[in-house]
Amino acid sequence: MSFSVETAGNAPGLNPGASEGGARLKHYKLLAPVVLTALFAVSVYAASGSNAEIEKRYEDSLAAARLYARQMIVVDAAASYAEALEIRDSFELRMEVAAFYKDAGELDMAADWGQETLGAYPERAESYAYLMDIYAGAEDYTACFRLADTMEKRRLPEDSIAGIMEGIEYSYFFQGAYEDVSVFGGGYCAVMAKGVWGFVNEEGKRVIKPRFAEVGAFRQDLAPALDGDMKAYFIDPEGNKKRTALGVESVVKLGMTEDGVYTLYDGEAWRLYNGENSPVTDGYDEMSSFSNGVTAAKKDGAWSVLGADGAALSPYAYDGIARDEKGVVYRNERLFALEDGGYYLIGKSGERIAETKFEDARLFCDATYAAVRSGGKWGFIDSGGEYVVKPEYDGARSFSNGLAAVKIDGKWGFIDEENRLVIENIFEDAKDFNGRGGVFVRSGGDWELLRLYKFNH
Repeated sequence: MSFSVETAGNAPGLNPGASEGGARLKHYKLLAPVVLTALFAVSVYAASGSNAEIEKRYEDSLAAARLYARQMIVVDAAASYAEALEIRDSFELRMEVAAFYKDAGELDMAADWGQETLGAYPERAESYAYLMDIYAGAEDYTACFRLADTMEKRRLPEDSIAGIMEGIEYSYFFQGAYEDVSVFGGGYCAVMAKGVWGFVNEEGKRVIKPRFAEVGAFRQDLAPALDGDMKAYFIDPEGNKKRTALGVESVVKLGMTEDGVYTLYDGEAWRLYNGENSPVTDGYDEMSSFSNGVTAAKKDGAWSVLGADGAALSPYAYDGIARDEKGVVYRNERLFALEDGGYYLIGKSGERIAETKFEDARLFCDATYAAVRSGGKWGFIDSGGEYVVKPEYDGARSFSNGLAAVKIDGKWGFIDEENRLVIENIFEDAKDFNGRGGVFVRSGGDWELLRLYKFNH
């Protein structure tokens, strides 16, 4: 049995960092195996004799054990409990021993004995609840979630651990430290170290060493990159050059690629290119990345939405179109277009989904809710333009994988889809959660990957 030494985060009611309980566990770590051995080594005789004699021997041992337990005489209580268990083993008596260790503050022994009991009675939910309570107190959340996984596999009733799991559901630890970060896309996130960019995967493991001057997001295992010689091309998840814009003398910027289609800036104009590296549009003043079948393009001060063939899908009627950090404008079959000083929710052909005008808006991250600003505050709407959370936050990012970053009193935290603050607002800045329970947050100037134990154990 081991206890985690990773830095714990603070779900509601949890104290980040090493706990007093955790320190106490370390103090008794060496004592626990000795006492556990004594539990079965002390009783050197076999239970023999008449039933009456055996029963009296059992009652005497149990009475002595309970007397020692009330006096907190640990070694003698353990020896007497061992004699009783040698005569008559039972789940109830084992749990009594476990409770004694816990009450005595011998948390290592309590945990070890809980493991012994769990091994002997793997179908008793009470064993898991007892152990989980010990681990939660020691902030060993990894062990807690592993126990919960085992209970689920054994199809044991989880009512007994519901309260504990609710308290630790959003416990977390940190990984890595970077000067700057982007957002996750295609399973990877761009990170900056010593002024250059590389990539980590969703578990925070570095997959491409930082060495690029600029990078874009991964899409279909390709990401645009600008190297130290200011040459632009697409790379794979190992950082290898995989594709270049053939026939283009100068490539200053590349947009994300999808099905071979991408946008490119040559220093004079933006164009949309097809899978054969041929331009399919004339030059534009500005373009978004091509993603989900569309790109947004600006010409003569007006924006429109274009398809893969370069044809306009909407009128050139917009003052702007909201883009996310990947340069994407269209997701969840929705865009936000700027007209008459405000943002409207529209479809890719320009049709308005709702007549509500917002002061600002963030593109949908997935099929749930987008962040919008009205009256100086941020709230959330669904794909029909209806509010699911009225504007109440100083800042917000759209929901991603069930959680959304919100700014309260100058600090960022996270809410769930029920608008409950589940991760305290203690961060200087925050990004979007990935599908593996990870999100980059900034604290003390550095960006670190916050990882939820429930996804990472």
